[in-house]
Amino acid sequence: MAHPGRRPGRAAHRAGDPQDGRRPAAAGLVTPEYELEGYWTSLELPAHEVIDLYRAHGTCEQFHAELKSDIGLERFPSWYFQTNARVLACAEVAFNVLRLLGELMHRHGHPPQRLRHRKRLRYRLRSVIDTLLHHAGILVHHARRTALKLGRRTANATCVLNVLRACPG
Repeated sequence: MAHPGRRPGRAAHRAGDPQDGRRPAAAGLVTPEYELEGYWTSLELPAHEVIDLYRAHGTCEQFHAELKSDIGLERFPSWYFQTNARVLACAEVAFNVLRLLGELMHRHGHPPQRLRHRKRLRYRLRSVIDTLLHHAGILVHHARRTALKLGRRTANATCVLNVLRACPG
């Protein structure tokens, strides 16, 4: 009996010729390297949309993993549903604020020293927390004014200052 679903997929071929513009890792291959991805689906969508749906699912899984690990919600703190719902609501706000700061860091800030080695589409929440929120500063009250003084001699100072300048308000 045949499976009622369709099988959209994608194939990639890498040859060992360094002149063909492939990645340097392919240059040392004696035999070509083949890569095949296949998906079983019953959706009536074109193959490229099904592949995009699988990629979006992976992105959703990554956000879920970040919420659990980086925000610290591996386990909820209470037996009571109402309490856990409120904790999750606070975590959602924190998650969204950190994602916004990560977007601002990506657009306006220079990447921190330890994150410069590769081009990123976005920063993980742990990177945003380590770069922007774990930065030395002092709140100064002087002449009826309040100011936040930040350390300027640290490795991430330019990134932090650029993100703070880009923040609305």
